[in-house]
Amino acid sequence: MLATGLVAGLAFFCRPELLIFTFIIPAFVAIGDPAPRARRNAWHILAIAACTVASEMLIARWLVNSPLPLPFYAKGLKLYGDAIYLQYAGKNWNELKNFLSAYWYLFVLIAADLVLNFKPWRTGRAAEKGMLLAVVVFITYFTFLVLQIMGGAARFYLPVLPIILWLGSQGLVALVQRVSRVPSARIRPGSWAIATFFALIALAFLFRRAYWEVQWLGARVPQPMFANFDAHRLVEIAWPRQLWYRLDEVADLPDDLVIAATEVGYLGALNPGKPIVDLAGLNTADFARAPFAANVLFEKYNPDLIYLPHPHYVEMNQAIFDAPQFRQNYVYQHRDELGVWLDVAIRRDSKHFDALRRILDKGKIASPVRTQ
Repeated sequence: MLATGLVAGLAFFCRPELLIFTFIIPAFVAIGDPAPRARRNAWHILAIAACTVASEMLIARWLVNSPLPLPFYAKGLKLYGDAIYLQYAGKNWNELKNFLSAYWYLFVLIAADLVLNFKPWRTGRAAEKGMLLAVVVFITYFTFLVLQIMGGAARFYLPVLPIILWLGSQGLVALVQRVSRVPSARIRPGSWAIATFFALIALAFLFRRAYWEVQWLGARVPQPMFANFDAHRLVEIAWPRQLWYRLDEVADLPDDLVIAATEVGYLGALNPGKPIVDLAGLNTADFARAPFAANVLFEKYNPDLIYLPHPHYVEMNQAIFDAPQFRQNYVYQHRDELGVWLDVAIRRDSKHFDALRRILDKGKIASPVRTQ
């Protein structure tokens, strides 16, 4: 019970929204389970989980000055302006459609269980009721309240998969019981063949998508990279070179080079020792809990190199272009002239200006500052 409560609370440090599951499910058991012991244990689990979450938030507030992970603010608050929401209009619904189309059979099995075992669902099964409500709340939250940037493969909805697998298995059992026409305690040996048949069908659907994803990846990534991953080599031959201009050469510069960008994943992997300012606010607190402010970027961080925000961040780019510090202090080159997706700017008085300019000059000649 103690371990269960701790795990329920520690889910917060993984993803805060997982608390939807770790609190709703025991809450349903605490309120609706017919067994007094189960209800008592559920209350204890909730109390331990609540204390664990409170402790985590206090520790996080003390260590990093934020009780919540920074992506929680960035994904859930409207900090990036209206343009990016227009750009991603309908994206959440498409991702939900992809998720439902990938695992529709599990929802069919859940519906079958609700129909075939309506009375047990109505009068009992508190834990399963909590699971079902948690799935609905979780999907609703990510569909209506979260900006799903880079939400491919329905990844934002995947945390519900273990729950719907469990509930779907209950539906499978209900179907086997109905086909065999005997209580679960006395299922005939022949019924296991039926159960195995249904299980194989479910597994075929489950692993179909995973197999397709592996085939897709294997067809696009050189095989040796699976056995010997070389980040610098990947920059030279794959998609990172299309996003960040000459990132492999920037990575060779000294570690006191300050870089600002919204796309920081691969950038950070190749520059683990360099200060990186995350303009999207997923890792830099100054841009996580309030709309982007260009004066904070230039007055506090004064980056040597800026990979300007992705074009989808229209208001953020405009704020940078409009800032007097940018106009006066930076040499700017448009992405089209470099053959990449992100504009580049380097600070004129940076100690690394000459090295950065040599890298920049390998593209076309720097253009005047543009505002769009």
